[in-house]
Amino acid sequence: MNQTSFARMIFLGIGMLLSYVMLFQHVTIARVSLDLMAIYLVWVMLAYPRFQSTWFAAVVGFLLDAMTDQWGLNMFAYTGAVILLYGVFERFREIKLLDWQYLTLLFGFILLKSSLFALTTLFTNGVDLAQPVWVFILGTSVYTVIVGYIVNVISPS
Repeated sequence: MNQTSFARMIFLGIGMLLSYVMLFQHVTIARVSLDLMAIYLVWVMLAYPRFQSTWFAAVVGFLLDAMTDQWGLNMFAYTGAVILLYGVFERFREIKLLDWQYLTLLFGFILLKSSLFALTTLFTNGVDLAQPVWVFILGTSVYTVIVGYIVNVISPS
């Protein structure tokens, strides 16, 4: 990847992070919020090598934790999900994904990330989820996949 696309991805990530913190965090359906950063990290994993994708996930998780006062939970969940699923995403990097393939990858990523976040929350009592764990995991996953599909359809590439 060249420096221009790398800088563009960083600015896109900052824009998505700020829009999540200012707007999308408060747009809930049945007390379930959208995980916009998971959509961003799926794009990153499809475009960059493992090391850079892991760093993107760690930085995004750290900044999100700092802005939402969930110290370490998102960073652990995003980084863990990227490390565990990167091999699957690497296989799809060179081809144009069909809609169902993109949705399956996004659903798997957000399902794993939400599960890691919920399990970490249960062990640390750091955040009260405000609903049962399975509602949080499945609700966040389905909500994010729906929005991710819409973003994938309207994105230029």
